[in-house]
Amino acid sequence: MPMDAIRYVQVASLRKRLRTQLSPVVFLHGFPDSPDMFQAYHSPEERNESWLKERNVYAIALPNRQTNPIVPSLADLMADTLYKEFTVQMDALIKESPSGKLILVAHDWGAAYAWRYIKDKGDACIERMVALSVAPSPRFDIWEHGVRALGWSYRMLFSIPYYIPASSRALGWALTHIAGYEGSDLRHLSKDCYHYWDGIAWPFLAPLTLLGLVQKPEERLDFTFPILFIRAPMDRFATTEAFEDMLARRAGCRLIILSPECNHWFPAQQSELVLWELRSFLAPEVEVKKSVRAGAQSESKARRKTSSAGESAAAAGKKKKKSKPQQPAATRH
Repeated sequence: MPMDAIRYVQVASLRKRLRTQLSPVVFLHGFPDSPDMFQAYHSPEERNESWLKERNVYAIALPNRQTNPIVPSLADLMADTLYKEFTVQMDALIKESPSGKLILVAHDWGAAYAWRYIKDKGDACIERMVALSVAPSPRFDIWEHGVRALGWSYRMLFSIPYYIPASSRALGWALTHIAGYEGSDLRHLSKDCYHYWDGIAWPFLAPLTLLGLVQKPEERLDFTFPILFIRAPMDRFATTEAFEDMLARRAGCRLIILSPECNHWFPAQQSELVLWELRSFLAPEVEVKKSVRAGAQSESKARRKTSSAGESAAAAGKKKKKSKPQQPAATRH
């Protein structure tokens, strides 16, 4: 697909430093959001943080009611046009990247598209990824998720506004009063519901889905790039135990499970929770190496000092290791 044929998926350049050699950061929003959900992540203050200071910054906007209010046609949705356009835009960003790689910060549907792209193209083009809520191989069967698998029935409800726009107000009320979403202009929510166009098939697919006979992709755990995965408890059915176990055991990866008061839209509503982890996870490699080297030198000096002073003196003079302040409302693995 040529670039001039793109209708729906837009790229915004939030900051561009032509001389930088670092991989750019690309933000991918979810439902029912827009790139505006990441405003705190590239604010003037945050741009002075080491992880973002010398990087180009982009945001990919899927059709949404705030910044890109175009509703894809049913024919284009059935033809997978959005993902094809997304692929073209990602290819262009990778080609333009000084390192040939991208750093992705993706939530919800944006993360689902990112995982799909990585499976299709391979992971050599990704330097690091911050995946929020959605894992690469969601399975929706009762054998792993139990009654949580029934949560996927929301697809049926979310598809209704696409076909009946007048129902947007009712869905907006449910999202804000039941699910905890905080948003504006929910009367036009139908502009964000287009990617649930196939949700009307849920009543027919539900029995097969719950038994794991459909929508059960092969588990993929061979990613070579570091992953920071953060999810709220309600997102459990959008991930798998195998994926989370891999993250918890693999060096360079992090798994953060937030406390129950955090809902699905925590990246926007509790951005500081994410930034707390993101700042260290995405720090430039040279800075990480300096930190590791400094820590190793400090530890070496401490060992020499304790060995010369004797065991009793070492025990008395040993410094307590400084611990990082605990991030509120989160559990680390």
